[in-house]
Amino acid sequence: MNHGKATVFLPVFSTSECFFSHQIAIMM
Repeated sequence: MNHGKATVFLPVFSTSECFFSHQIAIMM
């Protein structure tokens, strides 16, 4: 899983990033 982008967009999309990460984890 690539958490690099998640870390970059973390400050911008705190909650959205978390939700998106979960979706990616489920898909992967």
